[in-house]
Amino acid sequence: MKKIYEKPVMLAERFVANHYVAACPDPDTYVTYDFVCDAGGGSSYNVFYDTDGDGELSPQEERNEYIGNFHACRDTHSVTVLKGQSIDNIFPLGIIGRTEWVGWERKYVTYPVRIWRGEDGNNIHCTTNLNASEYTPQKNHS
Repeated sequence: MKKIYEKPVMLAERFVANHYVAACPDPDTYVTYDFVCDAGGGSSYNVFYDTDGDGELSPQEERNEYIGNFHACRDTHSVTVLKGQSIDNIFPLGIIGRTEWVGWERKYVTYPVRIWRGEDGNNIHCTTNLNASEYTPQKNHS
């Protein structure tokens, strides 16, 4: 049996993107908030949304929604969002709390925080260093 030479052939498909993603957000449309996840200093805390905005746990359970347990990761996070959004929508008011020794008594101690739920909305990050009245978002320069 005699072998026949065949010229090598390469087949390729054209890539067509099914949706557009910008590499750098438009600096006139988006703002970036930088904050450190440092609330509580790395200890374990319960986290609640502060639905009435008073910075304290309300005696009625339904007034503050429990969202989970938290340890500060101490990382700096950058959150890029559309310009004009309320800081309360991006970083809602929250409360972290746990039982601590105060003098000779064990008491449930709470601290007001700002909460960010992470890129996918399923992580809890809290900071005490983000005040809406004094925080100026950074413009993107990418």
